[in-house]
Amino acid sequence: MNIDSIIAEWTYRLEKGYPDCPEDYIELRNVLREQTDLPIDEQDAIVRRAMGLEETVNISGNEFANLLDTLSIDSSKLIQVQELAKYTKQYTDFGNQINETSFSYDFGEYDSENNNYFGVDMNMNLSDICEYLILKLIETKSDIPMIWFVGQQRGVDGRSKDGKYLFEIKAAQKPSPNINLQTTFFAADTDNTEKYYIFIYHNNDRTNLKFNNINIVSSELLRKISLGEKIYNELQSGYSETLKDQLQSGLANFNFQDQIVAALTTGDTSEYQKSFKIGNNIGVRFKIEFYSTKFRSASNGINEEEGYEI
Repeated sequence: MNIDSIIAEWTYRLEKGYPDCPEDYIELRNVLREQTDLPIDEQDAIVRRAMGLEETVNISGNEFANLLDTLSIDSSKLIQVQELAKYTKQYTDFGNQINETSFSYDFGEYDSENNNYFGVDMNMNLSDICEYLILKLIETKSDIPMIWFVGQQRGVDGRSKDGKYLFEIKAAQKPSPNINLQTTFFAADTDNTEKYYIFIYHNNDRTNLKFNNINIVSSELLRKISLGEKIYNELQSGYSETLKDQLQSGLANFNFQDQIVAALTTGDTSEYQKSFKIGNNIGVRFKIEFYSTKFRSASNGINEEEGYEI
């Protein structure tokens, strides 16, 4: 089946005769699956091209498989992040703009006269000092002006002046990088922005500061590794059947109602499932939290003898 007949069949199935929403590209995937014997990664590439999408992390196929194999050899988070930093240098746009993505830096003893700390305000807390300094270092290594966001910003601590590159900085006093996620997932790149994580291991000495390890890793690369190539590619068209199946399978073993009752009565919920895995290495965990709210008059008839709804 040639490309003309594929397009003809695809547009024939669409309500308007042309793609008008993300769901329409799911239909293109269906046509490719039904009427060609192309490998899944080639089908995904066709769908992405039809959507006008280009991968900012240009690693796939055997190269991506090799990366996963390399990461599985050593369980040390630091070594894994250093390996990811190497791939960020090789396969991403920002990686091409900066001299290196994995390095160390010794600021030496603080001296207000020689500006070896880039004019940082030493009255700030150490976390802010680290954020300010790493963006200054990146600026010198890439010749790209950087802006630091003062104070706590959710998911972003700085960006390039033109707004294209966003950075989340994770500084720690121990070698193992903090790659834990809580309420948000690794952000996908857009047509206008790319996000990168900067992992810093420092010596906790503000007047003789040393960054023992600095690793810059693409958020898109972390996203692809975590989801796995199949789900990642499917999501490029806005929907993943594989992810849907994994979520349904994982949630099928949950019994939230009985678990809540057990928490309220016996306090023992050990027999109930609380987590499951999706993608390549993503854990989804549920926590039941009880909290007090304001006592109110039981105007709806609940607990009328006490006069309060609890």
